Amino acid sequence: MKPSSRRHAASLLSTIAFIAAFLAAPVFADYPDKPLKIIVPWATGGSTDALARTLAQRLSQTIGQSVIVENRPGAAAAIGTNEMAKAQPDGYTLGIIELPHALAPSVVAKLPYDLQNDLQPVAMVGTSPMILFTSSALPAKNVAELIAAAKAAPGQISIAHSGSGTSSHVVAELLQQKAGVKFNLVGYKGSGPALLDVAGGHVQAHFATLASGIGPMKTGKVNAMAVAGEKRIESLKDSPTFAEAGVQGFVLEQWWGVVVPKGTPALMVEKLRVEIAAAINHQSMQDRMRELAVQPRPMSPAQFTAFVDSEVKRWGAVVKTAGIKPE
Repeated sequence: MKPSSRRHAASLLSTIAFIAAFLAAPVFADYPDKPLKIIVPWATGGSTDALARTLAQRLSQTIGQSVIVENRPGAAAAIGTNEMAKAQPDGYTLGIIELPHALAPSVVAKLPYDLQNDLQPVAMVGTSPMILFTSSALPAKNVAELIAAAKAAPGQISIAHSGSGTSSHVVAELLQQKAGVKFNLVGYKGSGPALLDVAGGHVQAHFATLASGIGPMKTGKVNAMAVAGEKRIESLKDSPTFAEAGVQGFVLEQWWGVVVPKGTPALMVEKLRVEIAAAINHQSMQDRMRELAVQPRPMSPAQFTAFVDSEVKRWGAVVKTAGIKPE
């Protein structure tokens, strides 16, 4: 084909694409015309649930339809995430993914979904450092005392996690590696039930974000021992970073983002991105995110896709170095 012919063909295809988008626009002009749902693959009470409900409340006020949060916990988020991936790509089913999803390909032997091929990233929500929450009944009151107690009685101090391959699991494994100790790691269906048992003294500790731990802390039965971040959290000024507590290079930040099933029309994805960005920028949600120590981190769908890909590679390397085997 001659260069001029190729240019003509490319121009024709571009024109056809433009006309197709133009003709399709009226079809989506009324979108959404029924309630939407956001699937949270964890139990109620955790940080993901708190953020999803805050986002849903704001979207319900602006998008013209109710936005409902549905919790689908189990199998370390695989059940709910598989439901997101297998939903109709019609713009009415959204889901929340986060750090554990980037970990899952390296720590779960067989996932029922493909994170990078079954889901379309829409918008990043924000990030927050992990915190080691401990029972107020625990004799150890700081990281040094906790490590000393774990060394004195290997496997006796229990740390709850949200399931194999979740961020709370990997960070507990990493603490064992860094400190040269052995904890009793106990699996739960989410941070909500895990922290309830920390408050009840049934387990001694759990890694979670402030969004998950702020409620239990108010009971006085749960303490924030240390922060796995680069710096202290403003609302937890008495809780040191792990570096300050003597454990160097121990930084892990949770992140959250909104996805839809792959194949959802691009115009719907863009509509959702715009609405989510506006919700995050609203003062009410900014205030709530600040309260939960979540730092907004807006991204376009393309940027969020690249971010997810980079996180899968990053944590795959961390898991390999830590010697965690897929289960």
